[in-house]
Amino acid sequence: MISSSRFPRRVLFFVLGVLILCNLVLVQGHHKWEKILIHRAFPEYHIKLNEPKLCDKTVQQYSGYFDVNNTKHLFFWFFESRNKPQEDPVVLWLTGGPGCSSFVSLFLEIGPCSINEKGDGTTPNSYSWTNYANMIFLDQPSNVGYSYGDDVSTTTASATDVYVFLQIFFQNFP
Repeated sequence: MISSSRFPRRVLFFVLGVLILCNLVLVQGHHKWEKILIHRAFPEYHIKLNEPKLCDKTVQQYSGYFDVNNTKHLFFWFFESRNKPQEDPVVLWLTGGPGCSSFVSLFLEIGPCSINEKGDGTTPNSYSWTNYANMIFLDQPSNVGYSYGDDVSTTTASATDVYVFLQIFFQNFP
């Protein structure tokens, strides 16, 4: 039973807002990717990405899927640092769990934005790690968050996927 107090309604609107934003990111360019990144050393892997303008429009950002043999598809979202992107460190945030797990970190914890009180948009997070770090949020292994496809059977297989993702990403965005 849903209580009539304001708190549960706020929570409900917040959760709905996060889900709407998750889907907005995925719908952007769903049928047409802006870029497809490859690496000669890893022909069975590629990154499909878009350049969303959601959340923090003041920084460069990329979101999309890292595809492995067309059997695994790992969702990611990258935000440049608000400070000095060329000098600031890169932090890889590996998430796993049910729901849109990257977005819990993005909108509740360390990401550049929070969901506003109405649940229909975002507000800047002044405590975001993106103030002083370039952030890559990666849903892994497959079948967590918005990642999908064949299950990962070992830690080594998951580590290989992440390693190749970083090789392709940094080859294109040094």
